[in-house]
Amino acid sequence: DLNSYDGYHDRIVSVALTTCGNYGLVGTAGGYIYRFSMQSGLQRGRYPRNDTKDLKHSGPITSLNISNANKLLISTSLDMTIKIWDFKRIGLRETVEVHSPIIKSYLHKESNLLACSCDNCSVLVYDVFSMKRVRHFVGHSRPITDMVITPDGRWLLTASVDLSLRVWDI
Repeated sequence: DLNSYDGYHDRIVSVALTTCGNYGLVGTAGGYIYRFSMQSGLQRGRYPRNDTKDLKHSGPITSLNISNANKLLISTSLDMTIKIWDFKRIGLRETVEVHSPIIKSYLHKESNLLACSCDNCSVLVYDVFSMKRVRHFVGHSRPITDMVITPDGRWLLTASVDLSLRVWDI
């Protein structure tokens, strides 16, 4: 459980570390994201900031991803949104609405592609900087349990409860 400096108490449901290892982030069931210093353990910010509570996710945070050089924080939620945050300024840049609750996401940092597995067993792939959907994959009949993009960014692999492994050409 999280007890934050602003008096907020909630369950932690997702975690992430920055590439540099200086910050840890936690996403909560209530839709907030907290940033902590890994050296001191002190809270170093909340997404959204305290003065902008209406910008938070309206459902649990399912995944947190941080782009190279800590420029962007990307959060996904069961509220059917992807939120792009300015990591350093702690401000919301953009909200993208999708057609189904997002269960999990994976950011391929070299290509800036974000793959999102949805509740309806499909996968959406977005270009992080333009937030344009570049691919939509359908084929699993049961929930997707894991996914990864190959190092060269050409293939997306997904595993599912339907006992299949699928390889998608991005």
